[in-house]
Amino acid sequence: MSNAVTIEAYKFIMENRIDTLPITRDDLVDIARRHKWKICGYNLSGELRDLLKLQGVNTDEYIKTKDAFAVMLKDDYIIFFKDSLSLEQKVFVILHEFAHIALRHTCYGIMGKSPDKTTTDIQEAEADEFARTVCAPLPVLYQCRVRSSKDIERYGLLTGTEANAQFISLSKIDPQYGLDNLEKEITRIFNSFIQGIKLMRIRGAAKRYLPIAAVALIIGMLAMSPFINNGHNPTLNEPAGNTQTAIMQNSSAPIPLTETVYVTRTGEKYHVDGCRYIKGKDDLKDMSVEEAEKAGYEPCSVCIK
Repeated sequence: MSNAVTIEAYKFIMENRIDTLPITRDDLVDIARRHKWKICGYNLSGELRDLLKLQGVNTDEYIKTKDAFAVMLKDDYIIFFKDSLSLEQKVFVILHEFAHIALRHTCYGIMGKSPDKTTTDIQEAEADEFARTVCAPLPVLYQCRVRSSKDIERYGLLTGTEANAQFISLSKIDPQYGLDNLEKEITRIFNSFIQGIKLMRIRGAAKRYLPIAAVALIIGMLAMSPFINNGHNPTLNEPAGNTQTAIMQNSSAPIPLTETVYVTRTGEKYHVDGCRYIKGKDDLKDMSVEEAEKAGYEPCSVCIK
């Protein structure tokens, strides 16, 4: 998946200790401070632009037509950006200018500019790819199972045409290709983000399917209710307090031969204590299960299974 530009972008991520996504403007300010680069909005750039004019670099036209640009003042890099951009746009255009520096592009007054238009166009395209890669690394999108550019936007990584462009790059990845060592390291760095997205997707799926599952469960219970009500479920059909009967009905284990059971004078079945068929009767005779069966009695189908 990696090419020369994305490799430099991954190195930039590691060298500048970027380990959270989405990248914020504060992250970029910290990077700039570490490299002694300056970041300045157009509204506050007057003095710096006056200094540039003294060196023969007139930035007025760029401020009118560009969202951002970078210049060299002596040995320092200065990145200017349009103040009215959204936060996501500011992050992207500043990273675009960082790319010109990191990729060692030509500087013809403005970073990335060349007397040759073809070279300028190539360098601008490389800076865009670099910025997209830092904002939304392809191996991270791959591990997050991103399905559309809308996912990239929803996760706050890129917007608009840049999100579309990165998703197109993602869609070209061969699933059988696998990740190289550098890409694996990038997924390790952003593992917390990846796991957070996966958890969010699981929760989203649960919210979508839980109501459907609940409805299906209710329908199933309603469908089964005639069978339950017609059976011998002690919790529905038997008088309260017949605990022994309930236990015997819900147990598939055979009753011990030494267990005490009861028979009536005229009946042909033996029963456990609490059975509704012997409740309140005075002519009961107790004996063991073994004795009852030897005497020809059969187990009650209600209280004994």
